[in-house]
Amino acid sequence: NTTSTLLKLLECRLDNIVYRLRFGSTIFAAQQLVTHGHILVDGKKVDRRSFLVKPGMTVSLKTPSQKVKNIQIAVESSAREVPEYLSLDEGKFSGKLLSDPTPEQIPLPILINIPLVCEFLAHTA
Repeated sequence: NTTSTLLKLLECRLDNIVYRLRFGSTIFAAQQLVTHGHILVDGKKVDRRSFLVKPGMTVSLKTPSQKVKNIQIAVESSAREVPEYLSLDEGKFSGKLLSDPTPEQIPLPILINIPLVCEFLAHTA
């Protein structure tokens, strides 16, 4: 179904994975970490926020970036749960996408009628 595919694509963007792994305290902080070159995917620097993370890929912070105070605070103080489709190794500042997320697994901040939003957006394009 188109809605779940779109939701999966948005959820697997690199900036969103960085946020879900709690490396950034907000989605905007996570986007900045990516664009400023602090993030590695499978050991290689990726600075494109829209990079699509696939199951099995490891996302980590560059070693020097692990010492940045704001990043340490974000990792240590976050009360957000890491979704079940991700694994997090806090000690290594890395995480892995275990599987494609299902719509039921994606934590949303408020109740959203996703099919209705997608229908609306499809008619405005």
